[in-house]
Amino acid sequence: MSFLLFFRLTRFLFLRIFYLIKIYIYFFKTKNPFLNLIYLILFIIILFSINFLSYFQQKQHFPLLPFCEKNSLNYFYKIYSLSEYPQPDPTPLNWINIKFKLEPSINSISLNLCKINKFNYFSSLFVVVISKLEHFKRRSLLRAQFKDNGITSFIFVLAAANASTNIIEAIHTEANKEQDLLVLANLEENYRLLTYKTRAWLQWLVDNFDEICGPPRFLLKIDDDVMVNWNALSRLLQRAGPNPKKLLFCRAIPNGQISRNPASKWFLSSREYKRNKPRGLGLYCQGMAILLSGDLLRSALANIKLVQFLWMDDWYLTHALLFNTNVTFVDIAPQVQSIDEETKFKQKDVGLSLNVYYTPIFAHFRPAEHFPQTRKLREWKKMLDIKPKSTKTCIL
Repeated sequence: MSFLLFFRLTRFLFLRIFYLIKIYIYFFKTKNPFLNLIYLILFIIILFSINFLSYFQQKQHFPLLPFCEKNSLNYFYKIYSLSEYPQPDPTPLNWINIKFKLEPSINSISLNLCKINKFNYFSSLFVVVISKLEHFKRRSLLRAQFKDNGITSFIFVLAAANASTNIIEAIHTEANKEQDLLVLANLEENYRLLTYKTRAWLQWLVDNFDEICGPPRFLLKIDDDVMVNWNALSRLLQRAGPNPKKLLFCRAIPNGQISRNPASKWFLSSREYKRNKPRGLGLYCQGMAILLSGDLLRSALANIKLVQFLWMDDWYLTHALLFNTNVTFVDIAPQVQSIDEETKFKQKDVGLSLNVYYTPIFAHFRPAEHFPQTRKLREWKKMLDIKPKSTKTCIL
């Protein structure tokens, strides 16, 4: 490890000195050789000190441990702090009358979370899947993946208001068999009501797990149409260490824009979000896949009564509810593929649309009507078959 550190520092110093000399020659060279030498030395010392301190400051705040394995991929990620961004207004919205109706009780899985296996980084992972009543095949696929990867703690969150009799009967059958459905009996399925699903699973999770065996090491929240590279996710969990604190992994949006266009899917009226901040919505995560350390759950639940409500569930969970938690955002954007253009799959090589230096962890294929499950699986396999450019050295 010391040799790798020496190698990285040597390369770091050489490159910076080389470019500093080029800059100096271009801007500061004089006709006096002696002055040239003095100026060059001072110039290098000053700028090297700035870069050196900046480098170690970044390393000090880098929250991931080395993952050293032959031919393994290791990445640096951008890091953001929520405290550097505008905070949400203290204008909470009272709960609507949501009934937590489980079909049937799924408390039986809670004990699995306490059985930590240090050799399986999924054993202390809890997965929350946002689903719809009629998405039976998607849930079946995910259950098979959970089983294959030793994931025993998960729930699917559904809204059941105004559903047809046939659907409700099918949900009853599924719930009795699988015992993993959190059904909100009087919540309608609507994009602008997703925040209430967030509130429901958060309340349920704290009440049923934190009280029994403490918070999970990590919580993964995904939509039911998100594809997951479980091997890559396992490596990421391993690098986070045995006791992660105040960590959030996602595709970070550092300065989210406010849409005031009524025709936009993400339209926000001034009544819903009144402040036109220079940095927009501030820092939050794209909602398709969010991985956060379990120590944040109780703080997030407590903040429901303290912060602004917003129907944008990704902003609400990762910005508003994490208010004053000192959470560190780790931006894994290069490993999160959100494919929302059909043209990307008309290319001869799907790899042309990807960052080939990074192994994808999550992928989302849209629009849904263009990507039925068989096609999603096929395109996802293409992504995973692309061999990224790797490094055989470990990130220290």
